[in-house]
Amino acid sequence: MNRAQPLLPRRPDRPPRGPALPAAPPPPASLYLDAKPLNLTLDDWPHPYPVKGFSVNIMGQPFNMAYMDVQPQPDKGAVVLMHGKNFAGDYWGGVASALSAQGYRVIISDQIGFGRSSKPETPYNFHDLAAYTRALLDSLKIGRFHLVANSMGGMLAVCYTRLYPQRVRSLTLKNLLGLEDYVLYIPPQENETLLKLEMAQTEASYRNFMHSYFPNWKPAFERNVELYARVQKGPTTGAGRWPRC
Repeated sequence: MNRAQPLLPRRPDRPPRGPALPAAPPPPASLYLDAKPLNLTLDDWPHPYPVKGFSVNIMGQPFNMAYMDVQPQPDKGAVVLMHGKNFAGDYWGGVASALSAQGYRVIISDQIGFGRSSKPETPYNFHDLAAYTRALLDSLKIGRFHLVANSMGGMLAVCYTRLYPQRVRSLTLKNLLGLEDYVLYIPPQENETLLKLEMAQTEASYRNFMHSYFPNWKPAFERNVELYARVQKGPTTGAGRWPRC
């Protein structure tokens, strides 16, 4: 009597039967080779609301602080939104729309050094950024307001609240930095080292960084990569040069 032979698993190195499938083409080096370069004040980059400007004095020179002022009717009061380090104020567009629909006036600034604001070659610190923000709000006749901030903006918001507690009606912080001593995890770096790391970034490496920022990736997040790639193509960047205003 013939015994049935056991079925043997396919060897993992045995090629499958049938014609071989063509290899997938490699991804393009850049998705934005033909995109228009952006200057440092992002003049051609769309923002969710009209962008205005406010002049601030820094070391005796005037610089522009860009902001958006969303004014609903009726007005339940003001909400100020502060952005994080890797973004400018435009990413608050959806939040601003929701708050405005509920009757709140929404102020979104691009801090000095970010977005459509000037980027002077000067030391940066949270006390100065808070003072610039207060001057902007004074010019808009905004007294007390609700303050909402994200990431690095959370550190700025805490600094602002400590400096001007009488101006803040409520403080809401989302994924803020500053609750831990980051020196324990990231040793202090020289500016030149940070510059080399930043200038070595590519569109692909920045996209990977954004993926780590947003684990549940959505097509809308690619906008951040496009912005980075188009600024890299701009006239004020290049090998060994740092963006200046």
